[in-house]
Amino acid sequence: VRKEIQALPSYKNYAQAAPIWSSLVDAEGRDTKASDLNFIYGIGKIFDPGSVVREGEMVMVENTASLPQRLLSAVNIVNDKGRLTPEMRSSLLAEAQSRINAFNTALRDDMRSYRGIARRYGINPRDIIPKL
Repeated sequence: VRKEIQALPSYKNYAQAAPIWSSLVDAEGRDTKASDLNFIYGIGKIFDPGSVVREGEMVMVENTASLPQRLLSAVNIVNDKGRLTPEMRSSLLAEAQSRINAFNTALRDDMRSYRGIARRYGINPRDIIPKL
């Protein structure tokens, strides 16, 4: 059952996005070019957790139709040797928080179903539901 749970899109999305979210929260307070890049890559991954964001691909601007316009603006600013403003970081972080909350809600809904199944079979849910 654990493998079945780990194969769920809700589990995969949250498992991939949660550490990125932690990194974004950490990077928000650092005002460096490196943290700007970390921030933008992290936002891109949270909006599309299954994607691959490769180093040097700030040309991902061409493939940003699914990303919010603010992310596109942030990429352009950093590409032009600019910097993310605190307001841009806050705005992007708010969008990322919205996405991570949606992933969390979907995962909780799926886990609720598996907890019910476990209880019906007399199994402790902690024995089958992986920790994140």
